[in-house]
Amino acid sequence: MAENNASTENRFYSKCGGCNEDIRDKYLLQALGKLWHVYCLRCCDCRETLDEGTCFFRDGDILCQIDFFRRYGKACSICHEGISPQQSVRKVKDKVYHITCFSCVSCKRQLSTGDLFYMLEDGRSKNKWVSVQDIISSYFVLIE
Repeated sequence: MAENNASTENRFYSKCGGCNEDIRDKYLLQALGKLWHVYCLRCCDCRETLDEGTCFFRDGDILCQIDFFRRYGKACSICHEGISPQQSVRKVKDKVYHITCFSCVSCKRQLSTGDLFYMLEDGRSKNKWVSVQDIISSYFVLIE
């Protein structure tokens, strides 16, 4: 009997890619060619736990989808934050904008599909928009 206990105690366990401890759990994950405890596979930015299907890898970092697209995805031309594939956007020429960022600089109203607007060019930025309604209303205020 002593031999049986010794052989189970010397059993080989895989080391976790996160904590480097033996994995003795019933369930484990595999990512980046390593095995992980379920609770050790985490996004390196937000620290949320991940599973094999929700991991993104780049430059040795393990990221959740939100943080991956925040870092490496197409960025909004106004706030410069990443745009994830699930987010709705506005596109003007070669620029992409979060819907909430695409607004009139005069009245701060979010511009919607079908709204008429002008792009203001001030030499520094081509990401300023003014709605036609604001241009018309400011024109009539000036001549009254």
